[in-house]
Amino acid sequence: MKKLLAIGLLSLFIGGQAQAGFIKSVTGADMAGIEVTVTYDDATTDSAIWGATFPEEGAANGADWGLYEQGDTIGGDNGQFLYGVWTFTRSTNAIKNIASLFIDTSTTNIVFDTEFFDVSANGSGAGREFTYDDKAHDPVTALFSGLYMDELYTGLTISGPGLVDGFQFMIDTDEVPAPTTLSIMLLALGGLVARRLKA
Repeated sequence: MKKLLAIGLLSLFIGGQAQAGFIKSVTGADMAGIEVTVTYDDATTDSAIWGATFPEEGAANGADWGLYEQGDTIGGDNGQFLYGVWTFTRSTNAIKNIASLFIDTSTTNIVFDTEFFDVSANGSGAGREFTYDDKAHDPVTALFSGLYMDELYTGLTISGPGLVDGFQFMIDTDEVPAPTTLSIMLLALGGLVARRLKA
């Protein structure tokens, strides 16, 4: 039994070490599959699935709203313009006000990286706190949910009067490492050894 436990733990350790690191350069096109849901003032909702629209750009479009992002989500300023900006828009014929916007990455390998410095040393690298131009837009608030680890989350809810006419914001995303082929093979080998020892 002790041999079986030792082999299992060794397989899990080696498998974990065989994982690739976080992918830190994520663009709008890389986030296909995340779900965006708006909740209106009357408590009705409208959801859309994010898809790649152009190289490095992705979007989700609802009945009277849209959200898109282009470039590396870490964002920055190249001296002429900001890049990596998320843009939330409203249709000109929109009737209902939006109370909140929820971005859900939990069914994908994408997470929000909410701290500029990688203080947790988990390998995710530098992130970016949620930020927007509060001087040019009505206020909004951001609430993260679905803790993945440390400063990484799978959910972002934005609410406030800034959602009425649309606004721009910045927040970084990373891609979580998936188990590599070597990791999967080692776990399978561990299972075969365990079965043989049991027989």
